[in-house]
Amino acid sequence: MRNICLLTFILAFTFIFQQQAVGQGCVAIRGGSSCGSLLGGSSTLMKGEFTMGLGYRYFESFRHFRGSHQEHHRIEEGTQVINDSHFMDFSLTYALSDRFFGTVILPCVFHKRSSMYEH
Repeated sequence: MRNICLLTFILAFTFIFQQQAVGQGCVAIRGGSSCGSLLGGSSTLMKGEFTMGLGYRYFESFRHFRGSHQEHHRIEEGTQVINDSHFMDFSLTYALSDRFFGTVILPCVFHKRSSMYEH
């Protein structure tokens, strides 16, 4: 019953504030932060209008696996490798006509890898 109430609240909140949610796919392999400024939205731009968008995504990994087995001792020993990735996309969409749009996306990516030792 509690799960149904929570789900009802989330759906009501989403519809009331008209938020847009888009699935991102596999977290570990997906690079960019967004697909475009009008993804999932309606085509409401008229000729000469434009929209700007900003997408941001952060990913951190520090767990190590061999097959399906996690190596917990790596964290305890401090020998784990930590990967930090930041993705930011700036987008600009311009309506060339009422039916055709052009989008320019400027991706910015920053990666940092740290470990106690290097291979």
